[in-house]
Amino acid sequence: MSLCRCIVEDNLEEVQRLLESNADVNAYEINWEIYQRLDDRPLLWLPLHTAFYYERSTIIPILLDYKADPHITDDDGRNALSAAASKNYTKYVKMFVRMGVDYHIRDKSNKNPLEWAIHFNAVESAIFLSNTMNQDMLLPFLVWLKKNKNIYHHYLFTPDALQSVAQLSKRQGIKKKAK
Repeated sequence: MSLCRCIVEDNLEEVQRLLESNADVNAYEINWEIYQRLDDRPLLWLPLHTAFYYERSTIIPILLDYKADPHITDDDGRNALSAAASKNYTKYVKMFVRMGVDYHIRDKSNKNPLEWAIHFNAVESAIFLSNTMNQDMLLPFLVWLKKNKNIYHHYLFTPDALQSVAQLSKRQGIKKKAK
């Protein structure tokens, strides 16, 4: 059985057995769960990405212990930071940013990790990444934040902070139109 298949099935014992038998933790494998594609080709995934997408929180640290590389991109051009951000694994998002994993990278759907966090409403990851990225990349976050006003109250944004967000959003919007 393949490493990714064991991850999909949440078979921790078999994952550990394969890794102890020197399975390549950074090898691409076909994800048979998502075989049918618009272009009739299988999707190639990596074990670490698979663990994030299937939310296998007990398997993720094991893969990292066996040197799973979060910098490697999957078949769609996503690195593990995008996978972690989309599922709101903020602990790993922070770790990967500290490790230098590229948070500006855009995948084949033209999304970066922040945009994946926003897409899946991964609030903590979106907020962390928005504080990490430069201002030119914040417009999607600001638009999303403005649409989700309940997040303001949940995260206890102060009125001054909200005013700053509104002003930055307005400046970003003007810059965007001028280009």
